[in-house]
Amino acid sequence: MKSFNSIDISLAFNWIFLIAGFVLILAYVFIHYKITIPPISKRLKLILIVTRTAALLIILILIFEPRIILNFSHSVKPTNFIFVDNSNSIAVKDSAARSSLIKSAVLDINKNVDGKNNIYLFSNSVKSISADSLTELNFSGTLTNLGNIFSFISKSNVHTSTVTIISDGIINDGTNPYYSAENIDIPIFTIGVGDTSNFNDMEIKNISYNKFIYANEPTVIQVTIFNNGLSGKTANISFFENNKFATAKNFAANKDGINNIDFFYTPKFSGQTKLTFKIDKMDNEENTANNKKSVFVNILKNKLNILLISGNPSADYSFVKQSLKTDPKLKINEIVQISNNKILNSNNIDSYIDSSNILYLIGFPTSNTPNNILNKIISVIINKNKSFFFLLSANTDLNKLRKIQNRLPFLFFRQTSGIISAQPNTNSDETGLLKNNGEFNPALWNSLPPISISSTDFRAKSGAFVLSRVTVNNQVLPYPLITADNLSRSNSIAVLGYNIWRWKLQANEPQKNIFDSFILNSVKWLNNTSHKNLFFLKADKNIFELGEQINITAQLYDQTFAPIDNAEITTEVNTAGGKFSIDFSSIGNGIYSGKINQLPIGVYNFIASAKVNGKIINKAKIKIRVESSNLERYNTRMNKELLKLISKTSSGKYFGISQYKGIIEDINKFNSANQKEVHITKTYYIFSSEWMLAVVIFLFGLEWFLRKRAGLM
Repeated sequence: MKSFNSIDISLAFNWIFLIAGFVLILAYVFIHYKITIPPISKRLKLILIVTRTAALLIILILIFEPRIILNFSHSVKPTNFIFVDNSNSIAVKDSAARSSLIKSAVLDINKNVDGKNNIYLFSNSVKSISADSLTELNFSGTLTNLGNIFSFISKSNVHTSTVTIISDGIINDGTNPYYSAENIDIPIFTIGVGDTSNFNDMEIKNISYNKFIYANEPTVIQVTIFNNGLSGKTANISFFENNKFATAKNFAANKDGINNIDFFYTPKFSGQTKLTFKIDKMDNEENTANNKKSVFVNILKNKLNILLISGNPSADYSFVKQSLKTDPKLKINEIVQISNNKILNSNNIDSYIDSSNILYLIGFPTSNTPNNILNKIISVIINKNKSFFFLLSANTDLNKLRKIQNRLPFLFFRQTSGIISAQPNTNSDETGLLKNNGEFNPALWNSLPPISISSTDFRAKSGAFVLSRVTVNNQVLPYPLITADNLSRSNSIAVLGYNIWRWKLQANEPQKNIFDSFILNSVKWLNNTSHKNLFFLKADKNIFELGEQINITAQLYDQTFAPIDNAEITTEVNTAGGKFSIDFSSIGNGIYSGKINQLPIGVYNFIASAKVNGKIINKAKIKIRVESSNLERYNTRMNKELLKLISKTSSGKYFGISQYKGIIEDINKFNSANQKEVHITKTYYIFSSEWMLAVVIFLFGLEWFLRKRAGLM
């Protein structure tokens, strides 16, 4: 009930001026009507004086902008919100008994808690009911969303004193309610109801592996296993390749419930292969349906045909050949023009060219190169999109090379015979070609022994990678030394200098592997003709059931297919509620792991960015779909810990359903200590009232009417 406290009147100017104005108005009106022509009765004169004085006084008051302020106060009864879980998970066991117990608790709380009590049912939405309508409590909800409770409270204009949640704490829709409870600034009392028994379970949750797996090359397959109630127990997991037993491992279930088991796997054949992992049933394990999981992987061929073509024998040719032969996955063929009339493997030229995957042109072509060989090489580069490595020599005929000008990563405008001694100068490597043992060290490259370069005017093509320029007499020149291009359907690398054998033979100890790494990296880079497909996203599956945890795996490689472990991976997800990001953590070997607990029903695009040293180097995306299902039946164990956490973080308290009566005393204590008195102020602005203007007009009109009737001048 409202109670009146006080009234205040305020003016824009001092009261003294208002009183003075009032006196002047009275004097003016009195003098004006003291003598009238013709004379009128005293009664009419008094009416006219009062009428004009009132009109002028109102105008004077309005000039002073008066405001009337009324102050009231009243006590607001505390309102207690009671939310009752109506989801299906509560009714899986002892449905009738639990329903009766919950209804009794709600009625008892509603009767004995002071103040007003609002009762709501919730599952995936919130519905208001009366205490007499608890028959609607039928545990039919297919989802549980605790977050909706806090959204509902935030939007309510009711003075909420306390919140009581009666639930099993199992959530399978919406987001984690912990932070909402923390920010709502209202004590939350929780009453736990449901099954607290723990069941034993072992589950293969995820299988992680590299996108690029090669035959006869070892790789690691990581299996993530979740356990519940089996901590410390020893389990056996078997690995099958195309349903044939491969190996098995024993492991002890970790206390934190998660094991990551690594299997070292060397496939023997290329092609699609089914990999299956199965955990043997353990004692007292109630669910074995999730003990087995399979994935299909595509095993790639590991042998590449490399064709070395040289216009004449040279030390550079020999050193490049030696480096390539250190990789057993490469098959090396050679075509070498030994003299004008002698070519090594001349009988196999056609088969070598046709079967090659990558060409290495070492000092090729020369002025003595036969046209039939030159034309075949030009044809496979232009028509069959063969990737190639070009190494300049003193005898290279650039005029003949012009025939593949559009596939070269460089341009040249004049050929000269001048020779300059120069060193590499490199600052960055976007391709991975200059890595040594997985790392790029520009200082080692820039201090390599000098090699010979031509004074020909070379320029890098627009869009090509300039991996190194040249340093002459400690001065960096704008001419490319190493350049690469992947803009067309084939890739190309060019080293515009010769005597590069010095980078290996004359290098110091820290530099000794740079030459071999560069040559072997060039094979990987040239063999990758789709450089955009070096960053991959993969979900456990394409279609998830509502409330399921979504695990996302990202894989990142450089352009030589080497895994990148030092990247920052983030994924942006668009939802109806806005955008949010998922952060990934590296698990090694270029593999990153991220997860999101649950998403509402719908189709989602995950757009991932990979950053290295603050720069985005690649992007990837996948699409998943979340569909409805009765997840309430999948997990029926009460989440007592979540209910306790919600109460604790909001200064409330947790009660079991059998001890619910303790909540009545606690809520009443809180309500009595937090009675709220609301002060209400109402302000009336007289000067802006249309009625005051109407009164002034009426008074002046009345005065005019009376004067006319009396015949006053």
